[in-house]
Amino acid sequence: NLAIVVPPALKTGLGGGDYLSFYAGGRLAFSPDLYNPAAVAALQSDLGWQTRNLPFMRLPAYAALHWPLSRLPYPVALGVWLAANLAALAACIWLAPAALRPTAALVLAWLLPAYVALQQAQDTPLILLFLTAALLLLGKSDLAAGALLALCAFKIHLFLGLAVFVLRRGSKALWMGGAATGALLALASFATQGPDWPRRLLAAAATPAGNRLDNMPAFPALWHDQPFLIAAAAAAALALAWIAAGHRSRPAALALSLAPGLLVSPHIYLQDWLLLAPALTLALANRSRIALAVLAPPIAVLALLGLRIVPMAALALFALAAAREAWASRREPMIG
Repeated sequence: NLAIVVPPALKTGLGGGDYLSFYAGGRLAFSPDLYNPAAVAALQSDLGWQTRNLPFMRLPAYAALHWPLSRLPYPVALGVWLAANLAALAACIWLAPAALRPTAALVLAWLLPAYVALQQAQDTPLILLFLTAALLLLGKSDLAAGALLALCAFKIHLFLGLAVFVLRRGSKALWMGGAATGALLALASFATQGPDWPRRLLAAAATPAGNRLDNMPAFPALWHDQPFLIAAAAAAALALAWIAAGHRSRPAALALSLAPGLLVSPHIYLQDWLLLAPALTLALANRSRIALAVLAPPIAVLALLGLRIVPMAALALFALAAAREAWASRREPMIG
């Protein structure tokens, strides 16, 4: 089913999909103009496909990874990129435990954020692949799992729950794998963009083009002028993530602890809810009705129509259910 999104995604990408910013980042990976909105916009205009300004807002190391693909003509690079993301979703199903593969396939087939991610030429499917592989390796090779989870730092604003999980359930090997990979990413970033790239990245991220608050299904966007409400929501999300991270199964603990954090992410769009796929797979396998509500395309469509409070409420209920399940499992032996 997901393959049918590729042709319209090619059209969207050619007309201003999110891959434009990644492609521009690859072209400017070793240039001081990487975080210069005017330079990025000029490059996108020269390609002949720009419909809106898409500043580059990722780590310099991420731009360097896109450098080889950016050597190709933009339409060809976009096609390769979409194929890689579609393959990543297929790999997520293949990596799931055999008993869960049919459920994982059903989740990805019906989860609207998967289609939106492909249609927007986003990179969330690849981040989901890193997460899925890390879930598979937890308890078997925490060093490798930590390295994979560190790659999720490319969208670190979506992983508040990951930080909570690592604090509560992270082993020494998990910490070491994450620290080693994080150090390599930092070294590559400073090597390619110099010592002041964090300041320039934050300035680029603060531009209006990079923050369409009316499209973000999260409390910081909904209550952007109510700091006390945002603080209360963040505290509640941290508490729920902490409880979820106590699930007897470490892979389940990691998957479930991500849900509360998505609700308080400072920068998130509907396609980023694709990261809920592992948690929804586990919940659906346990016949969770709340998981079905979050999974239902009509619920997610409301976010696209501007009625984001409804899917946000469904996700909040799912986060509560995840915390309840983790709490109920606390008396059973820990596994993983």
